Amino acid sequence: MARTVLIDINHPAHVHFFKNAYFELKKQGHNVVVTATLKEMNYSLMDRLGIDYIDLGFRGKSIFTKVLNVPLMAFKIARIVNKYKPDILMGIASYRICHGTIFTKCKKYIFTDTEHATEQILLFKPFATNIFTPDCFTKDLGKKQVKYSGYHELAYLHPNRFKPDPSILGEIGLSPTSRFFILRFVSWGASHDIGHSGIKKEQKLELIQLLQNYGKVFISSESSLPSELQPYQLDISYEKIHHLLYYASLIVTEGATMASESALLGTPAIFVSTLKLGYLNDLVNNGLVYHFKNNKRLIVETEEIAKRTLESDSYQQKTQQLIATKIDVTDYMVDLVNEL
Repeated sequence: MARTVLIDINHPAHVHFFKNAYFELKKQGHNVVVTATLKEMNYSLMDRLGIDYIDLGFRGKSIFTKVLNVPLMAFKIARIVNKYKPDILMGIASYRICHGTIFTKCKKYIFTDTEHATEQILLFKPFATNIFTPDCFTKDLGKKQVKYSGYHELAYLHPNRFKPDPSILGEIGLSPTSRFFILRFVSWGASHDIGHSGIKKEQKLELIQLLQNYGKVFISSESSLPSELQPYQLDISYEKIHHLLYYASLIVTEGATMASESALLGTPAIFVSTLKLGYLNDLVNNGLVYHFKNNKRLIVETEEIAKRTLESDSYQQKTQQLIATKIDVTDYMVDLVNEL
């Protein structure tokens, strides 16, 4: 039976999480409506992928403006729901689809993998129909919580969904045999990032100098880079980044998502952050991510890890063994709709 599904997008990572489900559901004859707010390259990414969406506008940068926009976003969702009358709504930590549908009977399925996003959980938990989390999620969200054996990133990086394309390396002057490293810096502007930190500026320069001894260095950054780091800026469209992660020798990142993505592509990752996340702990325990919560030995440890990764291909084997125990998360989402 055909259903109407509303998918809410608030971050580029959400686009990747839902993109395969979007196309699969449409292929099966379901009506899929996408709502989205402007954040980083959300809109341009969906445009390039061919995903139609309803523009909800900009939530703002500061916590204050985001809070002010909570009722406005809920009102916009309510109007869209009234027009399209969806049977089911899906989003990652999307409290606005919960607030905008308080007086409707449609199902509200919320996905989250971020334990420390306390304020978001408080906003969506009372109104969600179910809350879906990886089984390594460490917080108990009560009777609405449904755990599944997977990670968010397996919605788009599961071997059923992703095939690395070596031709993309040529766009930045590399070949499949090139040794290169990617540094990922985040803006620390999200509400759940308050009080947390990553790599210090002087250590960013030290990391570049160190890794240049072993290969080429690229930087992916959420915010503008200072002049001394701009020559290393990675110039490639966001939807192609996962192909580079697959072929990279090592990733050093402040972002948990990229650490997980790299690990699930068989590329070792160093995660530098004070954040604690269940899925990152799971990947650390499986030997695919190295987590440093302080920076005292970051440079020394990075050099030791870089040397090991250049001498071994064991990470691909570890990744394959881990993924064999997990599900295709896109299939899981599509089944949720078809079983409604």
